[in-house]
Amino acid sequence: MRRFSSATRFAYQRLLEGRDRKELKREDSPLCTLFGLNTRYADGAIEKAQATLDSAKELGQDPRKAVFGGREVFEQLKRKHLSGKALLALKREWKERRQGFLYSRGDAAKKGNANLRLEPGDGALWLRVNLGNGAYVHALVQTSHPQLKALLQRAYASLPYNVTLQLKDGEVYAHFSWSEALPPPVHTKANGVLRLSRDMGKAKAALTLVSSLQGSPGSREGVTKGRNPSGAHPWRVLRVGLFLPLLGLEVPRDLSPLKPILNLAPLTQGSWKGWKVGSGPHPGGGPGCTNVHFY
Repeated sequence: MRRFSSATRFAYQRLLEGRDRKELKREDSPLCTLFGLNTRYADGAIEKAQATLDSAKELGQDPRKAVFGGREVFEQLKRKHLSGKALLALKREWKERRQGFLYSRGDAAKKGNANLRLEPGDGALWLRVNLGNGAYVHALVQTSHPQLKALLQRAYASLPYNVTLQLKDGEVYAHFSWSEALPPPVHTKANGVLRLSRDMGKAKAALTLVSSLQGSPGSREGVTKGRNPSGAHPWRVLRVGLFLPLLGLEVPRDLSPLKPILNLAPLTQGSWKGWKVGSGPHPGGGPGCTNVHFY
């Protein structure tokens, strides 16, 4: 972990100089020879260094002033205001953050992960850690995480998974991650409603327009026989304000679904209240009123 953490900082400086990633991870590169890492560990160190560099640029920070281990802890150490156990605890945290880090990217061709591989056996889950030079150590994985079953499935199927080890308070914590394909969309035009709040906003604005052209209660202003005093054609008002937002481009023959929200009495020769049964068509419907299309 100490060698990998140092290699990550070394790779970060080389990336600032404009060095190529493929060049840095070669077997004869300083990243491998100076720190005793294989090419996969070296590539992982470059990946983490690149992520830190990209993050600094996205946040508008000077990449040359990045602090590995945490700027907050670094600034506290610079102040030299602590002593005794508090100072020792801060120094330990700084050392663990700066030197207690190890990462390996997953690879399906290498049974999930070449350097940090999960190996189920004897009723337990073990993590085989590659120490280099053909040496390995096995660590017992203890967790009750809800994704443990999914992790075990990937381990048995040799599917790739990324592993990050972090030293904290003298213990090693492992973080496993992997990529999955997105599920197919459920809410589509045929099987649901998209961006609903915006459509509701348009409908409310349209209904406000209808209300503004209807006139005050008890007055004859806005009565639609031909055109209203403001010059707005009533059916165009309905088209823009109600039919299009609620019913689409086609107005059906039967307007009864709109009865609870719209009083058609001022717009038709009859009214919903006076029409019950009979041979004639109800307001807005009947054989003489075919489906109306607006263009």
